[in-house]
Amino acid sequence: NVGNVKDHNRQKFKNGADSRARFDYEGETSYSKEFGSGINLFSMRYTDSYVNFTKNTTDTAISFTVRDQKSIESATKRRFTRQPEIRMVRMSHELFGTPFVANLPLVATSFRNEKIVPADPETDTEKTKTEDTINRLDIRPTLSLPFSPSRAFNVTPFVSYRLTHYSRNAQKRERPITVEYYTAGASLEGPRAYRAFKAERWALKHTITPKMDYKFIPGYEIDGEDRQLVPQIDSRDNSSPANNLRFSILQRLLHKTKEQTVGRQIVRLEMMQSYNINEANRKDAEWVDRRPLSKLRVDLDTNPFGWLLLNVDLTQNHYNGMMEKMTQEVGLLLGKWAYVSYDRLYAREPKTVSSKGLVGFKMHGGFSFEASAIHDDVNQIYSNSMLEMKYESDCWGLALTVEGRRRIEELDNGNVRDEWEQRLYLVLSLKGIGEAGAKPKTLAGRKL
Repeated sequence: NVGNVKDHNRQKFKNGADSRARFDYEGETSYSKEFGSGINLFSMRYTDSYVNFTKNTTDTAISFTVRDQKSIESATKRRFTRQPEIRMVRMSHELFGTPFVANLPLVATSFRNEKIVPADPETDTEKTKTEDTINRLDIRPTLSLPFSPSRAFNVTPFVSYRLTHYSRNAQKRERPITVEYYTAGASLEGPRAYRAFKAERWALKHTITPKMDYKFIPGYEIDGEDRQLVPQIDSRDNSSPANNLRFSILQRLLHKTKEQTVGRQIVRLEMMQSYNINEANRKDAEWVDRRPLSKLRVDLDTNPFGWLLLNVDLTQNHYNGMMEKMTQEVGLLLGKWAYVSYDRLYAREPKTVSSKGLVGFKMHGGFSFEASAIHDDVNQIYSNSMLEMKYESDCWGLALTVEGRRRIEELDNGNVRDEWEQRLYLVLSLKGIGEAGAKPKTLAGRKL
């Protein structure tokens, strides 16, 4: 009841099939329990065991998955399983030699949710256990007609039909429901434009690609009663009406030297925003301002040199003029012996400002060091820190990791435990055979 077992296995077969398996067990009083990665509050995680089998051909993809996720909280126990999920996709292909392109995904899943609330002697409450099972069959054939009226334009209109059967509805009545409706839309890319700048030993190419996407999902006048009773399990269950336009413009700057055969992207800038036509034409609650425009997203990726990376990703609220979220990334490569990574995250609601950094050194003789940390800038505390020392030879390796983390846990009596926990990991690896020991999840990764 104290230990934990984690095993990963991957097997590739000669016929092109691929299988992945993971066994994850955690004792209820184990000292090595993993916690969530939130900055302000760390919550107990869950074990995650699964078996996945896939087989892909030139025109069909088939997968079979069984998954079991079990919470390891000290209070309420939860368990969520997929037993199993069968997915089959007929890849996009020309339909009977015509210009039409067809795609047929089919997903059948059985979901089971279990919740156990332990007994409470103080309130004389007995242990309770609730179980819920939902079976879902989802079929969504899509027919599209891609064409190019000119070299600068690509147009792809499409129509899709959704047929989804649930063994019960969202009100947990035994009555099964079947949802049927259509989706239509189109994608317009272009007019594409570019300009080249040439010198004796190098060349730059600037490309501009605007794009507009339109998607329409009919209102509840089509199968509205069942659509509003759909159980919300994952993103496949969203059947809300939609009438949206999405605009984006992508700019790229490519660099190529005389010695290179393929250019390298050094700047990528994409701006995107959507317009909700249903919201713009809304008649109910007219005292509430209509806000059809979504938040503007700007994504800037730069890699001007092979040793430097600078990225910014932000969202701006059009109506209050305030920035909702921004992520900044820096990557630096100092020759072959050192590297630096830095991330800074800002979110307005809930207010979050955090920094994550990594510094690594490689030394002669197979030795290397990495130090990383996550800092909560709002509360001015470190939530995680990690130091890894590693040695690697041609046939074996040894890694020693020291990790510290701030741990906040809600106890059964309603109090909160706040402490700094330190852990030590040791891993011995034999090249081509395997490894023994334990290692934590990394806090930050190399960007270059």
